[in-house]
Amino acid sequence: MGHNMITVHKSLPTKGDVHNNTPLTNFSEGYLQSRTAFVASDAFATIPVSKQSDTYYIWNRGDFNRDEARVRAPGTQVAGGGPRLSTGSYSALVYEWGHLIPDEVRSNSDPAIDLDMMGTEFVMNKLLIRKEIAFATNYLATGKWTTDLSGVSSGQSEGTSFLQWNDTNATPVKDVEYGKMSILLKTGYKPNTLILGAQVRSKLNTCPDIVNRLNSGQTSGPVVVNDSDLAQIFGVQRILVSEAIYNTANEGATESNAFIAGKCALLCYSNPTPGLMQPSAGYTFGWTGFPGSSAAATLIRTMRYEKEYADAIHGFMSFDLKKVSADLGLFYATAIA
Repeated sequence: MGHNMITVHKSLPTKGDVHNNTPLTNFSEGYLQSRTAFVASDAFATIPVSKQSDTYYIWNRGDFNRDEARVRAPGTQVAGGGPRLSTGSYSALVYEWGHLIPDEVRSNSDPAIDLDMMGTEFVMNKLLIRKEIAFATNYLATGKWTTDLSGVSSGQSEGTSFLQWNDTNATPVKDVEYGKMSILLKTGYKPNTLILGAQVRSKLNTCPDIVNRLNSGQTSGPVVVNDSDLAQIFGVQRILVSEAIYNTANEGATESNAFIAGKCALLCYSNPTPGLMQPSAGYTFGWTGFPGSSAAATLIRTMRYEKEYADAIHGFMSFDLKKVSADLGLFYATAIA
C-alpha cells in the first residue's frame, strides 16, 4: 500500500515570520580591561593626604651609615652627631572623565543595555588607563633611576648593558642579581619587587635560563613558568606584570593598540607600610581631600543635569606618582628586542 506524500505549500510560515531577532538580555560584548592588567595602583603603597600639595622630610642616608662610633675614654664628653635633614614635595593632580546618559537614550534602551553599569565601568577604565600611562612615564623610562641598564643583542658589559632576554644565551637571573646587589650596596635595602612589561614577561616563559631552572629533575610534562616561581627564581617577593593596553588613534580613526609599559623591567624596593622614616623607591600620594573621595583618592559621582534632561556619571582620580628614592630602583631598558 502506498504512502501519501505531504505537499509543502508556499503559504507556510518561515522562521522569519515566527521570530524577530532581538538583542539578548543576558549577554553583550564589551572590552573592559581586567583590573589585574594595571599595576600603577599596586606597585607602590598609597599615602592618603588631606592637602593637594605638601612637603615631607628626608633624612640623609649617608649620615646614618657612616662608621663613627668610638671607644669611650673615661671622663670625656660623649662623641655624637645627628643626620642632616632636607625636604621633598608632592603635588597631586585631579584627573577626570565623564559620561552622559540622555533621558531619550535611557527610555529607549533595551534590557541588555545597562547604561549605568556601562557608564561607570567606561569612566573607570579611562581613569585606570591614564594612571597606568602616568606610571609608565614616571617610572618605566631611562633617566628616572640612579642606574639604567640597556639590553643589547651582543657585546654586553656588566654594569652598563645586558644580553636581551629573548636571546637563547640570555642570563636574566644573573642580570637581576646584579641589580639586587647594586641597590643593596647603595641603600642597605634589598629590592623586593620586579615589574615587567607584558612582552618581556612573555619572553621569559621560553627563556632557557628560566626554563632550565624549573625543569631541573623534571621527567615529563610541560614547564609552566608562573609568577610565583619566577619571583622565587629572581629572589624577590613579587612579580608585577603590566598588561594594560591603550588605543593610540583618535576617535573615529582605525584602532591602533599598544602596550602601555614598553619592553622593559624595573627592579625596586617597594615599602608596603609607609610611615615615619620608611624609604621606598616610590609612593603614591593620593589626595583624599577632594570632596567625596575614597581612601584610594577615587570618586565616582552621579548627578542630574536638568537643563540637558540627562544623567551624568563623573569619575575622578587625584594622585601624584612620586619617585621617592632614585637609588632604590634599577631600570632595564629594551629588555627584549
